Amino acid sequence: MKKRSSKRNAPRRSLRITLIGAATAVAGGAIWWLLAPLANHQPLAPGAFRGRNLLLITLDTLRADHLGSYGSTTGLTPHLDQFASEGVRFAQLQSHAPLTLPSHASIFSAKFLLGGLVRSTPSYAEAHNYLGVAHGRMGRIDEAKREFETVLELDPSSAATYNNLGSLALSQGDSAEALTRFREALRYDENLASAHNDLGVARAREGDFAAAIAAWRRTLNPQQFDALYNLAMTFVERSPAEAVPLAKRYVDEALPHRYRADIEAARAVLRDLDKRTHSSE
Repeated sequence: MKKRSSKRNAPRRSLRITLIGAATAVAGGAIWWLLAPLANHQPLAPGAFRGRNLLLITLDTLRADHLGSYGSTTGLTPHLDQFASEGVRFAQLQSHAPLTLPSHASIFSAKFLLGGLVRSTPSYAEAHNYLGVAHGRMGRIDEAKREFETVLELDPSSAATYNNLGSLALSQGDSAEALTRFREALRYDENLASAHNDLGVARAREGDFAAAIAAWRRTLNPQQFDALYNLAMTFVERSPAEAVPLAKRYVDEALPHRYRADIEAARAVLRDLDKRTHSSE
């Protein structure tokens, strides 16, 4: 549920806090149809699958970036990579739930089942949180907020949920409420990287870039690519010399299947900065 400004150096926020590293191969975006005769022909015609058999293979807790067909260079999945090359590989796919059972139930039924899981197990805080994230990504702000508040009734110390509420507030332009929620998240988990990143975005929106940069620097770990991107884009005009290594690191390390458009934006920034350097010589 992230919205990007048309300005290149606009900072970014994220609402996918607790969904990273979750359940099935579908959640990681790794899915193919073995349809060799149809490979590389897009779009597929209506009815192209009619009369064909379907073999579904799922791998629990597999991240797409560990597969060669999705950019990995480790060479650990040659057979799956060949399988993908002979069929149709999906580049953009999201699971209905980062939990094995409801995710597979949705695959086989083509129905959104998280709501049913919440109704059948109302004390399941994680399910409420996942449902809140799903609502948030679809722009259902009131429904998302209600689910997150239910999580806090069940678990008042859930730092990720405070952060999700802060992201909702930020999406509605309520920086004051967002800052309050991010501070609450960090009170319960001072090392929550996503909260530091989103706190930085809120600070930047208020024009306090010094505080924003400090927050983003606090969270530069191998998995927090949003903060790395925000720092690089913020430094483009303020300190190009600092922007270059950050943008290069983002291009080299960000997960291509998830950040492809932003990687291209970072490459464009590097090209522009290189032109500036040569034109000033």
